Amino acid sequence: MWIIDLVTSLVFWFDLPLMNFISIFSFASIGTNFVVANILIFWGLKRPEILEGMNGEIDEKTERHIISNEERQQFLTHLEEFMKNEKIYFESSLTISGLAQRVKIPQRTLSFLINNSYQQNFFDFINSYRIEAAKRILSDPSKKKLTILEILYQVGFNSKSVFNTVFKKNTGLTPTDYRKSMLSESKKA
Repeated sequence: MWIIDLVTSLVFWFDLPLMNFISIFSFASIGTNFVVANILIFWGLKRPEILEGMNGEIDEKTERHIISNEERQQFLTHLEEFMKNEKIYFESSLTISGLAQRVKIPQRTLSFLINNSYQQNFFDFINSYRIEAAKRILSDPSKKKLTILEILYQVGFNSKSVFNTVFKKNTGLTPTDYRKSMLSESKKA
């Protein structure tokens, strides 16, 4: 393909009187590009491993070569202890790079751990901690005067609609309904 394009370009640049030649070579170049592109697509669909890794991400098999199972378990234990003790999830502007720096785990490794160990993306992972904190507050009778808005800001959310959506996704109830059910159960006990 490159040779055909080079010859066509040279004929064109030197203004050689071979217009039929240019037309034939241009058609040959386009045809060759079309055939090669379709062969690559066909092979890629028949054998996906050919295109594996083209998206720039490291797959699980490759990542296993980077960290051992022992290191993976140590990272997970460290991450869980850090999340429990530091309560970094209350920070509303928390990013994966910020968490990686604070927990001292490389960002790519941290992302891999969250995605593959918890089957969650970073935001779902952080929001699960936030929702658990919100559930504790909502079920605490001594905190029943706090508004839902105060609670959502306290646990790290910035938006009431996002908080309500995530809360309902995790509990099946709205925060208000959850509070009512928990406080009515505490009165019965």
